[in-house]
Amino acid sequence: MVFLPFYYIVICSDIVIYNIAVILVYDVTSSQSFDHLNDWLEEVDLWADEDDTIKLLVGNKVDLQDKLIQRQQGLDFAKTHAMVFIETSAKTEEGIQQTFDEVITKVLENPRLNAQTKPKEKSAHILDGSNDSNDQESCC
Repeated sequence: MVFLPFYYIVICSDIVIYNIAVILVYDVTSSQSFDHLNDWLEEVDLWADEDDTIKLLVGNKVDLQDKLIQRQQGLDFAKTHAMVFIETSAKTEEGIQQTFDEVITKVLENPRLNAQTKPKEKSAHILDGSNDSNDQESCC
């Protein structure tokens, strides 16, 4: 097992606390980043105790020519670990919107996750210009 710096573990525990989605990103030009995916999955499994946590695997930097990790390797890894697979380029923005759209779609398709992401009853106060006498809250 790879020992991760404390701040990574804190971030991981905060992000995964609601067990909604995890996006693991590796660099297609770096076999080291791909090789560490199993370590990150161990961390995810440690913190995400729900079976329906959405897991995406993203191969980034597909715009570069010196790929060391082929698309099929990413697909195989994702399939083995029941993950959605997407290739992206942060530089050209290829696949970026698709990645977030996929997370949103999966959340909306899952009743537990969908319910968990809905705002609380009193979490937002919409100011519409009306002067409702029942509304005791004020913005100023």
